[in-house]
Amino acid sequence: MPSSTLERRDLALEEGAEPVRVQLERFYGDEGAPHLLFVHGWGSGRAVWFDLVRQLSPRYHCHLLDLPGYGLNHHLGGALTLEKTLQLLWSVAPQGGIWIGWSLGGTLLLAAALAAEGGGEPPRGVVTIASTPRFTVNDGWSHGIERALLEQFAQELIADCRQTLLRFFALQSLGSSAGKRELRQLKALVQQREEPHPAALAAGLEWLQQIDLRRKLARLTVPLLQLHGERDRLVPRSAAETTRQLLPGSKLEIITGAGHAPFLSHPQQFLRQLEPWLESTTGT
Repeated sequence: MPSSTLERRDLALEEGAEPVRVQLERFYGDEGAPHLLFVHGWGSGRAVWFDLVRQLSPRYHCHLLDLPGYGLNHHLGGALTLEKTLQLLWSVAPQGGIWIGWSLGGTLLLAAALAAEGGGEPPRGVVTIASTPRFTVNDGWSHGIERALLEQFAQELIADCRQTLLRFFALQSLGSSAGKRELRQLKALVQQREEPHPAALAAGLEWLQQIDLRRKLARLTVPLLQLHGERDRLVPRSAAETTRQLLPGSKLEIITGAGHAPFLSHPQQFLRQLEPWLESTTGT
């Protein structure tokens, strides 16, 4: 792995309240290299990015954030609301960087980029991986999962957190032509690292049901790249194709044979789609 350091920040997310202490892991790139912020999906943590960072460093400075209740920020539990979490993303994001998020992480970054109250310098661009403006189906959106499945996961978390995570990862790997390898990598995250805080997992499931960005997408003013697995069973490719229709200026790349985690299952194909866009967007 390239060299890294832990960065600690005390953030004032609410006037008059105690600052919130947040940590990130930063992998250093060459002098003058562009900055990338990475945000993981539900149930995983920043370690899910390590293999990708090995490929991108030292051409980029890579900032890896554990969401509240995960890894370095386990102490935050489920204390932050969705709105405070979006503020946190703005506060820790490197100025003028590219924001990259997987699944829930990508949707959170997209929501933050659309938030008028962000107050900071907007990102140079956003990359979403297997993300969607809305995760659950309803009468006007058929490109997601049933709300009942998320409610079932919420109930199972109470009984056995680890087994619920393993079952969720197994669901993510379905359909992928490299699903067994992908599942091994995801299982290792659970077995080798501290489990996410149960309250943070429960809050994340609520966010997956709550977030709906479809009517706001037209307000996005920065470049958007969607990277999506051809065989994703959780967030079908039709969700990404519909998002491109809602935001015609965006770009969509489909990773052939991949499921919900294409950067794990098909890393070289994934990089072939990601790197040219990063180079053109950052001017490197």
